[in-house]
Amino acid sequence: MRPRWIGSLLIALLLTSLLAACGEDDIDDPGSGSGDATPTTAASPTSEPTPSLGPSVNIGDLTTLDWQLVELDGAPVIDGSIVTMTFIPDNRSLINGHADCHSYSAGIAWDDTSFSLSDSGPFAGFDQYERTCQHPDGGPEQDAAFFTAISEIATYHATDERLVFSDGDGNVRLTFAPRGTVEIDPALTDTVWQLTSLDGEDLIPGTTITIAFGPEGANGSDGCNHYGYGVLTANDGRLTLVGGAQTEMACMTPEGVMEQADRYYESLANSVSYRVTDDQLEMMNHDGATTLVFARKVEGAFDPALAAHRWGLIAINGEPPVAGTLVTLELAEGSISGSDGCNAFSGELVYAAEGTIEVAPPGFTQTLVGCPDDVQQQAGLVTTLLQDNPWYQIEGDRLTIGDAADNTLVYGPQEDVSLVGTTWNVPMLYTMLPDGGIQGDALIEGTEITLTFGADGVVSGSAGCNTFSGGYTIDGSTIAITTPLATTRMLCTDPPGIMEQEMTFLDRLGAVTTWQIGMNGLTLTTDDGRTLLDLNVVTPSQ
Repeated sequence: MRPRWIGSLLIALLLTSLLAACGEDDIDDPGSGSGDATPTTAASPTSEPTPSLGPSVNIGDLTTLDWQLVELDGAPVIDGSIVTMTFIPDNRSLINGHADCHSYSAGIAWDDTSFSLSDSGPFAGFDQYERTCQHPDGGPEQDAAFFTAISEIATYHATDERLVFSDGDGNVRLTFAPRGTVEIDPALTDTVWQLTSLDGEDLIPGTTITIAFGPEGANGSDGCNHYGYGVLTANDGRLTLVGGAQTEMACMTPEGVMEQADRYYESLANSVSYRVTDDQLEMMNHDGATTLVFARKVEGAFDPALAAHRWGLIAINGEPPVAGTLVTLELAEGSISGSDGCNAFSGELVYAAEGTIEVAPPGFTQTLVGCPDDVQQQAGLVTTLLQDNPWYQIEGDRLTIGDAADNTLVYGPQEDVSLVGTTWNVPMLYTMLPDGGIQGDALIEGTEITLTFGADGVVSGSAGCNTFSGGYTIDGSTIAITTPLATTRMLCTDPPGIMEQEMTFLDRLGAVTTWQIGMNGLTLTTDDGRTLLDLNVVTPSQ
């Protein structure tokens, strides 16, 4: 069962903070929230005698919202114990907090001097929840005394340095000091930890679970969803995580990813201590058993198996790519590039190893050619998935890449494409505009234009209605149609406009002067640069 912070407002706050962090980085890298510097450490509250207090501040005017208990019924808090109280920003009618192995939330009522738990209104009542943890000596008795005291509070005296609660007889019951910034072991920060072992078992292939520690708490990915926890302690080998909020996507692939995430959250909630050795982080439960083992996620790491081939798309979400489109992918250390079937793209790789691909912000640089709707839709899915910190899996000569929404791309080795002997498909007719822009006109629905440059020096194909042929020569990147293109003499009237489209194509083909094969297929350009054709592979000629 997933650990959850029961106080609904706190989980909302945690999740809001978590999603804000994802928007800044793409929680595609969850460690970015920790910043580039070791978190600063504020002085911990002490159990020194309460100083003389100045005039009391109305609770509604407090600027300090996070408090830590320093005295309970006149006695210092047990060494190693952390008891907190937090006021909700913009809603001082609710408090929540932690008392070692308990969490609590309560509605409150107050005025200039009085304070009590509320028995009416939307937040009426006091909710207390026990969680798995390791009590300090005397902790259970202190917890019980704390909850008794908080239920008997009648008045308060508040400044931004001390918050003192007394009962109806004037006895001081609870004294809080500002909590300050949580001290986090520098060995834990400035890195993203990637899970390598869960309860002694390897992770499901193609899944990645991470955690990163920073001033905002602990956050990461469970292989499907992003999550965040508050941190009470993460120093000197002691670990106390509280709360817990996750995004709510449902992932079906790889099989078992959701069940694995549940096991991870259970182990994380039960972790009470940690050990960092070189590049390994271990988390232990209250019995001292190691349940989670992480390794540092090394920025720039690259799996050489990803560079074994220039990859060509075989299937997208289980279906073949749009007919006639050339969708390719090339991965190298630090770089990613290819064609989405409509435009060429390129970007920087931050990480590509251990089943995870991470593209550096701001993402891909792409050409800006228009394509038919079905091609454009496919292209958008391909480039969005590749930039969304996808998982990957290599089996034999097949590379599968997927995202948390269960979209998948399956690639196989893409052979080098030659101009000669390849049948090319014409997806659109393009015109270079005087201002340098490109206007693309999709072929009439139900028509197809193809051509093949034969080894015998003859170019031939279908212009949509008639077949054609003619001679051609190549000299480097220069190409010339050497004889007038001959066609059959069929007259097609359906669909309307097919004959005009055929004439436009044949006119442009006869005028081409240069050729180039790039990531997006074959480009043929006329001498004046005003007309061009982007051609995608159909199938090698036999």
